Amino acid sequence: MCLKTRAVSRKVRLDLSPYDGTHAGERRPIFGRGVVFLAALALAVGAASLAQTPTTTEVDPLSTKEQMIRDRFERFEDRVFKLREQLALEEPETAARLERVLQRAGELGLAGQLDDVIELLRTDAPLTVVIDAQKEWTQQAGGLLDILLARDNRSDQENTRRDLLQDYQQTVSEFLDRQNRLRQASQRLAYAQQLAQQLDAAAQLTNAFIDRQKAITAGPSVDSAPTLQADLAAETRQLADSLLRAAQQDPESSSGALDLDSTKAQTADAADLLSESAVNMAEAARALRDTPTQPVAPLQNVAEQELNRAYVLLQTAQQELREVLSGANEAERQHAVADETRSLADRMQHDQVSGNLRSTVGESGSSARRELDQAHEAMTKAADSLEQDQPGAAAAEQADALEHLKQTQRDLDEALERDRQEDRAKMMQDLTRRFQEMLAEQQDINQASAAFQMRTPQHLPRSEQLHLANLSTRQRSLSEQADQCHNTLHREDATVVLPYLAGQLAEDMRNLAGRLAKFDVGPLTQTIQKEVVETLQQLLDSTAQMAESGESAEESTGRDADEPPDKSLMPSSSELKLLRSIQLRIIARMATIEAAAEDHPQGSRSPNPALESIATRQTECARLAQELCDRVRQTASGEDEE
Repeated sequence: MCLKTRAVSRKVRLDLSPYDGTHAGERRPIFGRGVVFLAALALAVGAASLAQTPTTTEVDPLSTKEQMIRDRFERFEDRVFKLREQLALEEPETAARLERVLQRAGELGLAGQLDDVIELLRTDAPLTVVIDAQKEWTQQAGGLLDILLARDNRSDQENTRRDLLQDYQQTVSEFLDRQNRLRQASQRLAYAQQLAQQLDAAAQLTNAFIDRQKAITAGPSVDSAPTLQADLAAETRQLADSLLRAAQQDPESSSGALDLDSTKAQTADAADLLSESAVNMAEAARALRDTPTQPVAPLQNVAEQELNRAYVLLQTAQQELREVLSGANEAERQHAVADETRSLADRMQHDQVSGNLRSTVGESGSSARRELDQAHEAMTKAADSLEQDQPGAAAAEQADALEHLKQTQRDLDEALERDRQEDRAKMMQDLTRRFQEMLAEQQDINQASAAFQMRTPQHLPRSEQLHLANLSTRQRSLSEQADQCHNTLHREDATVVLPYLAGQLAEDMRNLAGRLAKFDVGPLTQTIQKEVVETLQQLLDSTAQMAESGESAEESTGRDADEPPDKSLMPSSSELKLLRSIQLRIIARMATIEAAAEDHPQGSRSPNPALESIATRQTECARLAQELCDRVRQTASGEDEE
């Protein structure tokens, strides 16, 4: 068992770095590994002490091993404390769980209990008492393991909730695409039915025209012959024009819709033949009227032949169209989409009732579900109309279903944005808490270093130099926390100035840490310290305001449904104020640098890193101003388009 304990201990030491990865910024959560191994260490060493039944000759060795266990448990508590500090911003839920572990360990007095066990082993206490004490400690330490390994449903629920909403969005998007194709198919089906009726009427008329042309051709040359021929020519021309319009009046098509290309081509060809026949009829009528002795039979025969060919084409087109219409299964396809829409609505209701959606998301989710119900109802009506061979009515009902699906998509977009706003508000609350702690620490550092402002580094005693070195270490730790805050704001990418302000804060803190390490507490150091406090206060105020705004957005339920959710973290006016404060600090620091240069004119000719840093900041300030201006223009342009 001792070998097993040492193996566990070695595994813990190898896996307890806060983050592993070979590249900067490649961060993997430690909770699933380091914290579990810490708990395993605490329990494994406790179990090791119980694995051997002590004898009277093993009292001293066992007390030594128990002391090793006590030391390891203290290291366990120290590491949990450090991990809690490191994860406070990036993983606040995990940090809170670690805090509960420390609290519970303190309430149970686990470290003190181990001291008691050691004392029992060093005395002549009955071995059964020692074993009972060890068992009790192991059971209580197991409670820490329960806290550490307890499934944190909140994080999993957040991921599940967002996945659900995105899955809803994707499914509704697919429904929209399929429903739009069905609507186009219904419109095309209605057109096909109308075309079939026109072809039937045209075929009947053409057949009648053939009989009339035959009668005129075979009839005697009478005074009414030119009029009869001219009237037939006009009616044939009118029919040709009507068919040509029918062939050209085709609604929007889509993939998988009825194939009417051949039918339309034959209809157009029949229209051309009728048009040519009408021309020949008109020439025959003029000949009958102007030159009665001139033979017109050839023109009339050609006109009759063209009528016959047109009639054959019309019959062929009719047959093809009947075959196309008989194979249409739009009603079945519409029923399928309606059933899937109903299933999605039921699924959304189940997820809402089961608590998989937040209350704020649930409001938009309920609206989305109601829209799906109405879309399903419209789809069912459309399918019934298609079964009753009424594609025109079906197309109107399908258009209604499309509108409900689009509204569902808008409701889901709003639900997802509300979910993001709630997470964003929590992030801002975490940042606010961190900035409060950082501000208090920075003010303490500033106050402690103020005692050395009138002193020169050469005349500082060793104890005061060590004190400044400690302040430098504390300042550098603050700069690392500022870097974490900067990374968090940068990832959000919803403000222009705030991430830069946090990055500037981290840079100034590193600068201060270097100056304090060199025992430099001169005017420029004091100016930077003052700027850091101002920056922290601005960041604190801004994140607190955004956290409050996020909570207000969650609680707001009376917003117009057509109004898009506000995706901005901070108004442009507030960002402009922050940008102005950055510019004022640049001016103030320039004044401090110039005053220092006047006091030391000989050094003014050499490159001044402070001036170079100010120049860089001024350039960045100009860039931020341009970016902010572009964002305002983009927002205004979007509002104008709406």
